[in-house]
Formats: sequence, structure tokens, C-alpha cells
Amino acid sequence: MKVLVVGGYGVKLGYSKGMVTIRGPANRELPISNFDQIILTTSGISISSRLIREAVKRGVDIIVLDGKGDVIARVDSPCLSATTLTRRGQYEAYRDWRGAQIAKSVAYAKITNQANLLKYYAKSRGIWELRKAADAMVDIAEQVKQVNATAVDLIREDLIKYEAQAAKIYWSHVVQLIPPTYNFVGRDQDSCDQFNLMLNYGYGILRATIWRLVILAGLDPHAGYLHVDKSGRPSLVLDLMEEFRPTVVDKPLIALTSKLNPEHVVDEGKLTVDARNEVAKAVLSRLKDKVRVGEHRVELEVAIKRRIRSIARLLRGFERECSGYVERW
Repeated sequence: MKVLVVGGYGVKLGYSKGMVTIRGPANRELPISNFDQIILTTSGISISSRLIREAVKRGVDIIVLDGKGDVIARVDSPCLSATTLTRRGQYEAYRDWRGAQIAKSVAYAKITNQANLLKYYAKSRGIWELRKAADAMVDIAEQVKQVNATAVDLIREDLIKYEAQAAKIYWSHVVQLIPPTYNFVGRDQDSCDQFNLMLNYGYGILRATIWRLVILAGLDPHAGYLHVDKSGRPSLVLDLMEEFRPTVVDKPLIALTSKLNPEHVVDEGKLTVDARNEVAKAVLSRLKDKVRVGEHRVELEVAIKRRIRSIARLLRGFERECSGYVERW
């Protein structure tokens, strides 16, 4: 997926003769055909109705993120969603083995990917303690495998418990990988320290990516399995984000902390415009990295797309098994 990220105050977006026009500190014109998504990362950006109409006509999403990285607005074509059969199966699966298996596969893959990331850093940085922590998380993932997946309401509490146990181990050891000048003491989405704000923003970009792929697969973004339903909450998007958080966001942002001056990351409790752009660049670049899926190497974004489409096939009755994405380092 090709993404145009726009940030900065006083920037004006328009459309003329097949081009997205950007007027601001640096004027640019870019072919709209080059993009699948436009992400607006700051307030103070104006966008013309002509560009909105053209983007919708071409199937280009327009996403607005707030200062924390939350998706607060989304404009897309009403014609993107696919078959009724997929959504009917999605709703019915909530009460049978399919919904439970999806939730279980998400929890297992998330914990395993977190453990594998710690293994990667244990080896690359020579920190034996990270390997021990990863082994403990692998044990938790194996417990997830043993959960009796008959209906999601019967197993959600157990899955959330195992996720929480793994998260406690994971984040307490990620602390060792972040420079002390970032004052990072653990994961807290409401914290205003630099790394937590970077994570929030990175997860927002991941959420926007997953959301588009969910719609293209014909699924309802708001009908999930692991996350409980709540008005306005894109529960399925949040479900499917989980297993990709460590590899798409955590890994590149851990690396980014060694390149950014922490004093220039946050201003008045929010990421600076420059920091937002750096986070977006790191996450979007990571999505283009090649990873191994089976016998082939594909872009990480393609692996995500395949995972979501596999779930859609399961819900339509064309597949009987559901395996999450697990990355090997």
C-alpha cells in the first residue's frame, strides 16, 4: 500500500489534473494514482472537497490522526466492501468455533511475536536476561494453545489473562532497550513520555493500515472477537492489530530511539511534527520490508493482507484452520 503522509500547520491540500497539490513550506505536486491512502498527522491542514471527491472515486482513503495517533476520522468509498456472505459469516462466527479460533490465533501470535522480538535483541545485544524472559513468554503462548476454543465468550477471559501476563514480562524488558534519556518505565498509553507517545502514534498508523485491509476483504471493522463490542469501536481492527504490533511498530521504534534526540520528540505533552513524521516513516518503511511466509519472501504488508483474507475465507467456510502471523528473527 502506498501512503502519502502530510503534516505541518498551514498546509493546504488540493487536486488538479490528476495531481495532489500540497501548498505550504514546501510546495509539491504528486500523482494521486501513486497512493492508496492519505494520512493527515496534524491539525491546521486544510483539504479541498475536490480532492476528497477524487480520492473517494479512486478508492484512496483519507485518514485523520489526532496528536496521540488515534484515528479520529476516515473517509473512504462506500463501494469498497465486498460480499454479504463474508459479513454474514463474520456475525455468525461470534457464537461458534470460528470466532473462538480467530481470537485464540491472535493471542498466540501476539505473544509469540513479542517473545521472538526479545530473542532477537537478546542475540543482537548480548542480553541473556531477555532470552529468559522470552522463554517464559513462550510457555504462556503454549498455554494459549491449550485453551478449549468452542465459543469466544467462553475463552475471552482466559486469553486476556494470558495476554496480560505476557505483556507484563515483555514491557518490563523492553525498558532495557530504550535509552535512559527517554525516561521509559513501561507501557502506558496515557503516559506523556516520549516512547509511549511514539508507540501510540505508530499503532495509529498500523490501525489505519489494518482498517483498510479489513474493508477490502469484505469484513465489518466493528465486529470483532477478542475485543468486546462497544459503540464506535473498530473491534475487529483492534483484534487483528494485536499480532502485528511487535513487528510493525515496536521493532522499528525501538531502533528509532537511538536516532532521535529525546528533547526534540515531545512538546507540551504531544509528539512534535518532526517526531510524528519520523515515526510514520519508520512504520511505513517497516511495512515494505521483506519477510518469510512459508517458502516465499514477501513484503510485510502483503503478509498482513494474506492473514486478513485467510480469516475472510474461514468465515465464508472455505478454510477450516486459522493460524496467526508469526515472524522469525
